[in-house]
Amino acid sequence: MMNPVRFFLTSLGAGLLATGSASGSTHVSRLLAADDTPKVVQSAREVERIHLRQGELPEVKLTGDILYRILASEVAAQRGIYPTAASTLYQLAQSTRDPRLARRALEFSLAGGSLVNALEAARLWATLDPADPEADSSVLALSAANGQTRGLADELRQRMTNATDKVAALEQALQVLGRVRQRKQALDILDQVLDDQTRQMYEARLALSDLAFVAQEIDRAVLEARLALVARPGAEQAALRVLEYGMNLDQEQAIEDARTFVRNHPGAREVRLALVGLFVNLNRYDDALQELTRMRADAPEDFDLLLLQAEVNYQSERLDTARALLDQYLSVQTQRRRDVGDGASDASSAQADAYLLLARISQEQGKIEQAVQELGMIDDPDMQFQISLRQAQLYASQGQFDAALERVHQAQARDDDERIQRVQFEAQLLREAGRVEAAIAVLEKADVDIPDATQIKYDLSMLYERVGRLDEMERLLRRIIEIDPSHAHAYNALGYTFADRNIRLEEAHALISRALDMMPDNPYILDSMGWVLFRQGDLGRAQDYLWQAYRIAPESEIAAHLAEVMWQRGSVDEARQLLADGLRQEPDSAVLLETVKKLGLTADELISVQPAQGVSAP
Repeated sequence: MMNPVRFFLTSLGAGLLATGSASGSTHVSRLLAADDTPKVVQSAREVERIHLRQGELPEVKLTGDILYRILASEVAAQRGIYPTAASTLYQLAQSTRDPRLARRALEFSLAGGSLVNALEAARLWATLDPADPEADSSVLALSAANGQTRGLADELRQRMTNATDKVAALEQALQVLGRVRQRKQALDILDQVLDDQTRQMYEARLALSDLAFVAQEIDRAVLEARLALVARPGAEQAALRVLEYGMNLDQEQAIEDARTFVRNHPGAREVRLALVGLFVNLNRYDDALQELTRMRADAPEDFDLLLLQAEVNYQSERLDTARALLDQYLSVQTQRRRDVGDGASDASSAQADAYLLLARISQEQGKIEQAVQELGMIDDPDMQFQISLRQAQLYASQGQFDAALERVHQAQARDDDERIQRVQFEAQLLREAGRVEAAIAVLEKADVDIPDATQIKYDLSMLYERVGRLDEMERLLRRIIEIDPSHAHAYNALGYTFADRNIRLEEAHALISRALDMMPDNPYILDSMGWVLFRQGDLGRAQDYLWQAYRIAPESEIAAHLAEVMWQRGSVDEARQLLADGLRQEPDSAVLLETVKKLGLTADELISVQPAQGVSAP
């Protein structure tokens, strides 16, 4: 793969590079060796070497300073210093009058998240190359993104009026309007752009329908979708919108509209399948199966409908019917493989789908060995690794850990990702079997074999914590942070470990804060923040964070933490309620039972507490 700096320099073409000198290159090398921090170097002599040519790219002699500034901007971009990279090329584009440099400055500004600077670069690009429609479109789109919508409707309307291809002009207008932050404003602008004749176009009605929906004008969205159907009566995309958007207004009417459409257009497969999916989501399995039966009557050669019928029967717990349909489907696909060969059809992958569903049915019927055999019937080489792990999982679900481990050892990993997954799976099986030291040994060996695999280090650190080897746990978590500074869970795990042991609380707070900055809605990190605040004596803020965590994930450990904080704050009844609700869901939860004991309660006395109605903060 070509170095990105070399690629960019090459893309500038002979007009910019052909006149470069060896002395210039030596000058750049010396500058980079002395200080590779990107700089902006101005030189009046450079401007004298620029010759503007009407209708052509400028003829620029590549001086050492120009080359240095290009290289410096690329180096800055590779290091993520996008403002410097963009600024350097923007100023260079101004002095050289080369639109390619302005465009590159725009790209760096966008990469750095600066829409304002990107707009300025786009305007310079359009000024330097007014005949480039992409530059002009970029100015419009970035103006919209920056909230500068004055005159936007007039500009887009003029483009629409002048366009010979109205559909293409509409697509370009929608790309620009997609940058407008206020969706209602985007809809209003499109209303102004479309004249009476253009508005009647099918594509225009669909666009209005979609914009109205995202602007939460549901009535308008459905109306425009209906008008799109008037413009093109058999259009499935319009019918799908009438169904999807209409479900937000009147479910039964939307369903009836879709049924009417498919009666008039029985070949509308997308709409019919959307109806089936809708019925399944509403648990209306009989309606879904009736529609699939009608579809099979209309298209008896559409064998994929057999698989869909089996899936719906499976979801409605009609397992024997589902199995019979799958047997029929497998017979069809076996015949296809025999007749046309594997390379000429999707029969092999179709068989794999059927065997996967058969294995799920066998598992639910308690036929684990049969499920393992059905998975073994899949002969797709790309699936063999995952099949072995799935078979191991089936054995483990029955407590057959030795058989499960044997399957894991048989799984042939093709790359480091699969090797990591296999090691993690093996360690998990050993943990579930109570063989913690064996799990540690497996992970320690893998950590040597694949030294930069943060997944393995993290799993191993958690096991070190479990057996009390805290120094080794800390070493691994800090190494993870060195390898991947964005690994929020490593920060959180280390911070929580300190907080839970009531040590190094200031450092714990800093670590958890860093994790929370990266994942502000993660319930487990919110729980950690609440817990460290509790340890620091800030009970009010601790309770706030723990409630946030509990609303997202009402799990036993979070409930235990929240109950303890509330108990300390005097909200005894609420704390008892939380503990009672937690024990109803997880009566053997060690953390809940430990908290109950710590607060001087017993599980028996909490049984009489009535269940709470929902999750709500006091």
